[in-house]
Amino acid sequence: NMSKSYYAESSSQTNKEDSHLHLHGEHCKDVSNSGIQRENCDLESLTCVHQDEGVVASSIDNYGDLRRRFNPTRPGDFATLQAELVRWRCREERKITDISRNDGEKQEMTKLLLKREAHLLRKIEQLKNSATEKCKREKIRHVMELMSQPKQWEASDGSVIAVDNPVTCRAREMKAMHDELSGLVKSVEERIRLLGRIKAFVDKVEHSSLAEDVSMLLDRELQMLHQCTDIGQEFMEGMRVRLFNQFTKLVMRLNSDACNGAER
Repeated sequence: NMSKSYYAESSSQTNKEDSHLHLHGEHCKDVSNSGIQRENCDLESLTCVHQDEGVVASSIDNYGDLRRRFNPTRPGDFATLQAELVRWRCREERKITDISRNDGEKQEMTKLLLKREAHLLRKIEQLKNSATEKCKREKIRHVMELMSQPKQWEASDGSVIAVDNPVTCRAREMKAMHDELSGLVKSVEERIRLLGRIKAFVDKVEHSSLAEDVSMLLDRELQMLHQCTDIGQEFMEGMRVRLFNQFTKLVMRLNSDACNGAER
């Protein structure tokens, strides 16, 4: 029975998408390339790419298009996915019209179609958020590298000399603290020493609401660590994520020239 096969197909696809959405929720912090590729796998029915690997590999243009579909990173890639979604829905609507036997059956199948479409829209949004977060991290990494590089000066004989000045030395110190702050907490003693170094640095920078917020977060965690206060792993992790994000903003603000250079 053709209508029953549509119900079975819809149920199988929806369950598959539910499973992947559940996995995404458990690993929402994982925005690596592999994580993005896992999300894309269940968009195969949407993009309708079922080609032999040998055929794909034989065409660079085709392979590039395939990679953009299954690993979207740019606005144009997501526009393509949205267009594919529209075409996919049209195909499904035609299929429902062809195989439904009455209005009631057509209405039920349309409900299933809307559910599948909602899942695909959520997955596209997840991919977009992952790509945005990855782009943001890459920009921060690039700024950190730029700001800590020595200044290039041209000597009278035409040679280029790398020169450190107080600004680049301070920037290099900030990069080192930022890198440490982003790492895993190995011990309470090491964490206290790191937070103490950052606190001494932040207290020297120009007073602003952002610097005061970072200082307050540092004081709060230092107090909890010194007093061995148990506030629960989840709450502590949330505090540390906020501290890292605020310190990152402060570093970027204090090195606006490097930020502008990274955007060019």
